[in-house]
Amino acid sequence: MTGASAAYAAPVQQSVMDLSVQVPASVVQGSSLVISGVSTLSSVSIKVIGPNQLNLFFDVVDVVDGAYQDTITIPANDSKWPAGQYTVVAGQGTNVKTASFNVTAPPSSGGGSGDGGGSTTTPSNPGGSTNPPAVGLNNPMLPAGTVVNDLSSAVTVQPAAAGLSQVVLDSKKAIAGIQSGKENAKAFVISIPEVKESKAVAVSIPADVSKAIVEKGGTEASILVATPFGGYHLPLKALGSSQLDTIVVTVSQVNDEKQNQIREKTVGKGLALLGSPTTFTVELVKADGTRQEIDNFNNIYVQRSIHIGGTIDTSQAVAVKVNEDGSLIPVPTYFTKDATGFSAVINRTSNSTYAVVSGTKSFADIKGHWAEANISKMASHLLVNGITDTKFGPQLNITRAEFTSLVVRALGLSDSTGTTSFKDVKETDWFYKEVGIAVSAGLIKGEGDQFKPGDRITREQMAAIFERALKFAGASVPNSTTTLSFADKNSISAWAAPSISAAVQLGILKGDERGLLHPGAPATRAEGTVMLERMLKVVKFINE
Repeated sequence: MTGASAAYAAPVQQSVMDLSVQVPASVVQGSSLVISGVSTLSSVSIKVIGPNQLNLFFDVVDVVDGAYQDTITIPANDSKWPAGQYTVVAGQGTNVKTASFNVTAPPSSGGGSGDGGGSTTTPSNPGGSTNPPAVGLNNPMLPAGTVVNDLSSAVTVQPAAAGLSQVVLDSKKAIAGIQSGKENAKAFVISIPEVKESKAVAVSIPADVSKAIVEKGGTEASILVATPFGGYHLPLKALGSSQLDTIVVTVSQVNDEKQNQIREKTVGKGLALLGSPTTFTVELVKADGTRQEIDNFNNIYVQRSIHIGGTIDTSQAVAVKVNEDGSLIPVPTYFTKDATGFSAVINRTSNSTYAVVSGTKSFADIKGHWAEANISKMASHLLVNGITDTKFGPQLNITRAEFTSLVVRALGLSDSTGTTSFKDVKETDWFYKEVGIAVSAGLIKGEGDQFKPGDRITREQMAAIFERALKFAGASVPNSTTTLSFADKNSISAWAAPSISAAVQLGILKGDERGLLHPGAPATRAEGTVMLERMLKVVKFINE
């Protein structure tokens, strides 16, 4: 393994002369719709866009003998997908064709789709949108059992200007709602309705409201801003002493030009772009009116979500940070699903523009290997690379530097900063940056002033790093040392025993078919990949 980026072959650019898409003229809500066509491409992406400009469906299908076909079901009794004109976009990259069809209500419905509501409060909406408000109380970013205080009744939304909707929170209403709300509330939800022509939402939370939230919710208080196209879940402790300033959270979809640039980059890497890339920002406004953008949250994870809709394969999809130069960095992503389709929940310790992409990657030398599915999944998530474009080397040992680089990438810290004083780690080393990040995050320790980057990492050394990574990600780590039943348990180093016990209890570290743990044995690339995936599942940074 090297520091090189994941290798994906660029697709052959082909003409759209033989590309077509056909759909029926109309379909009734609750019925199936067949999308078909011809193409000279090897595969086509299919996207269905509703009259509200949201993505109802996305899929990538193979072209067989010059033709393709896909089937979707139009939702029934769902106010988010009303009767009206829908658009199908099929193709690859900028080589696309479109077609439209009408969705009609069933005869028994009395015509029209209605506005089914769903939220317990309806914020004022001068923009005149008939779409339902964003769902905040059942947001995928809220853990099960979270006690919620809904502040949406205090919201006033201004009509969109240049695509931006300004949202103002009435301090008196919000504070009254906070004080009269449930005593053990920790999450305070601000749900924003859709506004016509809006591509961005800026929510201003006054300083006195922030103060009331902290007084009510304590150190674990958080604010959840739920918009129709993305959400932002901000733990106020991530702002440190500045949490009592006015907070402005902005969620904005990128413009068409930027989206096309991102799509070209993803297609060039053999990936498909899902949904709309979205930018998240947080600003603090001081009493004197000065503004400060907060990009780093002091190693505290902040969640944001992008609604994708439709159906996706979570083993192939991942969110990426989009850098200014167009490069893509994978970030911790957990997909959730509700009646409106999939949403990507992204965990990061800083803000940026994020996109959701999908693609597959495998290697010739993992066919039939016990870890084939795990390696392919982690490679498709852009988290592991091969030793070449076609070989992974599953049985090769992994070094301390290589594994450290993997963990840093898996935790979404690749573009963070850090320093190290290890004498055997030089600025010219490909792993210098990753080791510095890992040291600053408390993920690794050396032996005195030596890190020994080229040494083969052992399974118990991995367990120690996993324990630190879990704590860094805010996960609950078992403190009690369970009685291990492995035949070679006496060979576990004393310093590694707590980490080994935690990793075993969480299902990250397992023994072989003979009941042996091999704690001091060098780990292979396959073993490291599989254990890393298990760790990511524990903290919900990847799906099952």
